[in-house]
Amino acid sequence: MSNLSKELAVLAAVIALIVLALLFLGAPSRQTLKTTPTLPPPSQPTAQDLQKLSESPAFQYLVSYTDTGFQPQKVTISKGQTIRFANNSSDELWVASFGTTSTKIYPGTSSCGSTEFDSCGPISHGDYWEFTFQQPGAWQFQNNVDKNHSGIIVVQ
Repeated sequence: MSNLSKELAVLAAVIALIVLALLFLGAPSRQTLKTTPTLPPPSQPTAQDLQKLSESPAFQYLVSYTDTGFQPQKVTISKGQTIRFANNSSDELWVASFGTTSTKIYPGTSSCGSTEFDSCGPISHGDYWEFTFQQPGAWQFQNNVDKNHSGIIVVQ
């Protein structure tokens, strides 16, 4: 065998070894791993949650409080209907009626001594407060934690 033939044979053997090594050792697997996301099991309501729900009247409207304010800002309802104010913000919410020179504060007093339309303290993120409107009129309300956020309830 000539030197050129030997060199070509060695080169062919080296190339064959490299190809085999890549196929068996370094080639990425063609199998696709299928993963199913796992969700945590749903949490069960506490006894306190169940008690609160059982004492809660059915609400007809939902006002959601977010980091940008109340949504919707204006709701028109009928006398005797209930609104749930849900805190979906990253801060606390304190719903309370307030009066201006053109609007009156909601009548009555609450357990905290102010207007009847007052949550009487902060509502934590994820929690809610409900109020049933018995007085016709246009009632402004605000978040007493951030008074820049307000809305109006019109009771017919």
